[in-house]
Amino acid sequence: MDVVGLNRRERRVLFGEAKWTREPLTESVLDTLIDRSNRWLGGDTSWDVHYALFGRGFGQACGERSRTVRERAGQEPGVYLFSPADILKT
Repeated sequence: MDVVGLNRRERRVLFGEAKWTREPLTESVLDTLIDRSNRWLGGDTSWDVHYALFGRGFGQACGERSRTVRERAGQEPGVYLFSPADILKT
């Protein structure tokens, strides 16, 4: 976990992970981030939780049945993906 943004008053939190490797990020990176964030929150489900992944690309793990990280981010609210081009736009 590389980034944590916290708004205690609104009980909103953003957890982020940056992986600038040449290989595309897979779902396992998001799963690990979610697991670590759950431990960080200590089981408190009253928070509005968001996740951000920063990477050069977003791919698919080995296996036909796995989704790409982009597909998953499109299906799950609160998951955001940022490439270097996205960061340079701001």
